[in-house]
Amino acid sequence: MSTILKIPFQELPQGITLCIKNAQRHQKDAEILASAQRFSSSIVSLILSIEEFGKALWLTEHFVNYKSVNHLHKWNSPFFSHRKKMDNFFEFLDNVPNYTRKSGTNRFVNLSKTIGDDQEYKLRMLYVDYITTVNDRYFDSENWKDPTFIWQLAFVGETDENIALKTKINEFQEDLKVGLEYFCNSDVYDAITQFSKKSEKPNTHSVTTFLYLHFLLSNIQLSVGVGNKKITVILQPTKKNIDWVKSIIKIAEEELKTKYPQYEIDVDLIPKKFKEPKP
Repeated sequence: MSTILKIPFQELPQGITLCIKNAQRHQKDAEILASAQRFSSSIVSLILSIEEFGKALWLTEHFVNYKSVNHLHKWNSPFFSHRKKMDNFFEFLDNVPNYTRKSGTNRFVNLSKTIGDDQEYKLRMLYVDYITTVNDRYFDSENWKDPTFIWQLAFVGETDENIALKTKINEFQEDLKVGLEYFCNSDVYDAITQFSKKSEKPNTHSVTTFLYLHFLLSNIQLSVGVGNKKITVILQPTKKNIDWVKSIIKIAEEELKTKYPQYEIDVDLIPKKFKEPKP
């Protein structure tokens, strides 16, 4: 298997916009989880959001320099390295005018940098583990690590673990919101999105594939028509799934408008004629 990572220049804008959209998704998930006091899960979503944002920033560097990605060591590239993606985010945040990052001074960030495996810190929030080596016990408490208990995710010396972890989440949330907003409102990102719109032209196959994969419509008959300025989609559900298909029509329209903003989108439903049961 080749270890070289190659991404053509013309495909960079789509990748950047996908990374940003995914970063926003994880950031919003973290908000919802934190509001439900699911703090350890919220932290994981925040780290995923930062990593996706950091990936977008690395791809953007290539875009502004009119360069394709041609990285010799694929798995050590900032596209895959979790540590490098996080470093990209914090470096970007340090250059946001009139803003001092909140998460850069707390022990949450400092601790993550001391762990040899850059995935270990995130995985500790997800899996039950048993740690016997003193050097591996980065968290306070006993050998068994239970990610569902807040106090086992606290740092040595912290007394009010619930508040401490919530504070870390709030700091990360603020940094992410400021960073994403600054990037998405930049001239560079505007150029990226405009380039992406120009380079992606729909056809019957691409629209059909998008709908099947995005909405899991493999059991639904559909027909797609693509004109100069309009995309028409006709869904033909069965009696079993007609209610579910009705519920996603507006969502499908909005997703297609986002993907193909220069086109008029019309998604409609033609139910099959169902036989009435015999009395």
